Amino acid sequence: MRLTIERYATSKISDERDLENIVSYGFRGEALASISEVSLFRIQSKQANSPIGHELRRDGEFFQVKEIPYATDHGTAVFVQDIFHSIPVREKFLKSDATERQYISKLFIDYALAHTDKHWTLSKDGKQAWNLLPADSLMTRVLQVTKPEWEGKLKAISFKDEQVEIRGLAGDATLHFTSTQYFHIFVNGRPVEDKLIKKAIMQAYQRQLVPGTYPFVILFVQIDPSLVDVNVHPRKQEVKFLDPGSIFSVVESTIKQAIGEMKVNYAAFRQQEVKQYSSFNRNSGGVSGNSG
Repeated sequence: MRLTIERYATSKISDERDLENIVSYGFRGEALASISEVSLFRIQSKQANSPIGHELRRDGEFFQVKEIPYATDHGTAVFVQDIFHSIPVREKFLKSDATERQYISKLFIDYALAHTDKHWTLSKDGKQAWNLLPADSLMTRVLQVTKPEWEGKLKAISFKDEQVEIRGLAGDATLHFTSTQYFHIFVNGRPVEDKLIKKAIMQAYQRQLVPGTYPFVILFVQIDPSLVDVNVHPRKQEVKFLDPGSIFSVVESTIKQAIGEMKVNYAAFRQQEVKQYSSFNRNSGGVSGNSG
């Protein structure tokens, strides 16, 4: 447990070849060490069949490990409180509470979409904002965090060849919004903000949406790790493909194929009032609708 708060102690990199085969969210082994340096930090853990658990506490330079009773058979829990309390100068980089909650909610939804087999909960000010039970499919998870009536407006995306696999859901033209906040893009399970893929998505909807509006798309791209660089952004939010042109083409064509039968009359559609579906509600900063 003491090693978990040492820099690089949990690194997944053993040699240079590992840098071309990154399949985890983090790989340098810095996260726990960095977080524990700027917060009130605790880890509680218990191995299977062990009679007791252990707890590590850290506050600045002070830390200790002690034995504790543990309620479950085995597992690990990490608690982070009062972030930046020991380095108040960093607090100036934080946005307003509402904005920070929105960032947290967006990340929460991304991971809930990526791991539909997990039970996810999110609390705000001591009150539960989300309680997402394990879902049997991506569609089920999406309907948990949006609206049940969206089911008929969503189409499955599917493509696979020797190098890349694409899956997800694409909304028809009636699900249109004023920003790209409903783009959920994942590369090898990692949520990213990728300009190339966003451009390919918009190209696929080119003649279906009113200019200035954006669709609802959840896109999972699975590719050989050696064909994509995930280390081009400090927070790993961007990726770089070895063959970006091929990725662009396959994303565009796959979405076009999925939504082709749902095309609307573009001329008539332009006469409609542009409606904005507000998925992130004011209370939780998340997507409105059925949250259970």
